[in-house]
Amino acid sequence: MKKSSLSQFKIKKDLKEFQIFLSASIPSADRNESYYIDTNPLDITDAIVTIARSIIVRKGKIIFGGHPTISPLILSVAKNFIPYFEKGDFPFIYIYQSKFFERKISRFTEELLDTGIGQIIWTDAKDDPEESLSFMRMCMIKEKRLNAAIFIGGMEGIEKEYLLFNEYYSNIPFYLLGSTGGATRLIFIRDILNQEKWNFKWDYNNKSIIKKLYNSKQYNYLAKIIIEDIVSR
Repeated sequence: MKKSSLSQFKIKKDLKEFQIFLSASIPSADRNESYYIDTNPLDITDAIVTIARSIIVRKGKIIFGGHPTISPLILSVAKNFIPYFEKGDFPFIYIYQSKFFERKISRFTEELLDTGIGQIIWTDAKDDPEESLSFMRMCMIKEKRLNAAIFIGGMEGIEKEYLLFNEYYSNIPFYLLGSTGGATRLIFIRDILNQEKWNFKWDYNNKSIIKKLYNSKQYNYLAKIIIEDIVSR
């Protein structure tokens, strides 16, 4: 790969010590129609790719669960940075996966591991899939010292991860990209728009960010103001 392919992006280091939790998925109308309303899979894809790129280009680290719709998107972004990073920069993607699904690991996750971009962190299997996923989510959020969380689209899993994040990181900011729809938009309406007062122990440094997170689909711009808000703390 020629380095000119990323010439529009300047490699920075302002997120080098930051670990950012990315909770995202594309809702399925077959599973729960309420999460699919106001959802455009292309918006979710665009948001994930843009957010991931904005974190990685600043040498931040991404933590997420090995969701089959998300791993290929993260891979498509992350592998472009291999020529630009030094040995000490790897890995910069941390993928949590339950051993209950050990035989179902996607080829995209395998490629993240094979290239050195990613590191997989296995959690113990429990008696059934839901219990195994719940334990994996708890480990993923509790074990890492997270600096922020970003939520995009999603269904029940995003709601569960949102609640866990707020349980363990009540003083750490999160960013709900409500414009991507899904569970993220429903949480935004419930916990932000419908509240008469701010109910969190922190506040955004950029006061105008709330309206933009809910309405805007300019994800390059949203990524910029999210990163600025994170690093200004």
